[in-house]
Amino acid sequence: MDRYPPYRILLTLLILIALISIFKHFAPAPERITGKEAHDSSIRFSAGRMRSPGVLPGRKVPARPIDQNNRGPEYPSGDSLALNGFLTRLLHSGDTVTIFHFGDSQLEGDRITRHLRQCFVNEGLTRVKVYNFSKRGAQSPQFEDSDTVLKWAGRNGIHPDLAILQYGLNLVRSGTNDFKFYQRRLANQVKILRKTYPGLSVLIIGVSDMSLRMADEVVPYATVPHIRDAQRRAAADTGSAFWDLLVFMGGPGSGKVWFSQDEPLIRPDLCHFSEAGGRKVGEGIYQVIKSEMIRYGQSRAVVQSNR
Repeated sequence: MDRYPPYRILLTLLILIALISIFKHFAPAPERITGKEAHDSSIRFSAGRMRSPGVLPGRKVPARPIDQNNRGPEYPSGDSLALNGFLTRLLHSGDTVTIFHFGDSQLEGDRITRHLRQCFVNEGLTRVKVYNFSKRGAQSPQFEDSDTVLKWAGRNGIHPDLAILQYGLNLVRSGTNDFKFYQRRLANQVKILRKTYPGLSVLIIGVSDMSLRMADEVVPYATVPHIRDAQRRAAADTGSAFWDLLVFMGGPGSGKVWFSQDEPLIRPDLCHFSEAGGRKVGEGIYQVIKSEMIRYGQSRAVVQSNR
């Protein structure tokens, strides 16, 4: 006869499972994580519940109005002429002007570029062509892998005047706050793009807000500002213009406010823009370009008056 019959083993396992369930039920709730610990991006387990990496537990997002103040582009390298090649062709030639938008979401890219294109049409700039080449799940462009977009453009004789790079969301859950590797990767991709298209102007858009629902709270991912800073440094390394989309939205956790509008600007996942949100971001990008069109025109007027 077996020393430990199967029914006794099964009974023992059931008793252990029941004891564990009772312990979880009566165990005290874990302490809220605040301060420096809140920025630790490691995965934490407490009372049997897994917390997602990189969020800021214990920090409620205050209700605040959407930031309507579009600060315009930054020039982290100090080169305020970074967009002048594009602006010169836009304002002083009758030729077609081409914008390539590269991003990490095909659907979101379609929404944004559609509304950006419409803004140019509304201003009578119908010769501006805007193409969306976003790729779902991408962390950055990958132009070195015999990119099909660049091949297609070459076969059709299309030369972009402005490249807009909008990435970052697929890095948010990476479990680290050190994005030097990403800064180098993004900068290298810009260099490849410029080598392919000499004279190309580049606008890097910082990552948008991304938050997580936890019980009755919405908490921002701690990684988002670090990704944004790495993108800004990549812009500095390559002499590119930079637009802080996170600030435009209202800062970390602003996705909650965008979702709470009468017409939600962001989807329930607090990550991807809705149709209305895509319109707002597309219009925001256009305002960035328009502000530089005005500044460019003013600077040329000053130069001509001093001749």
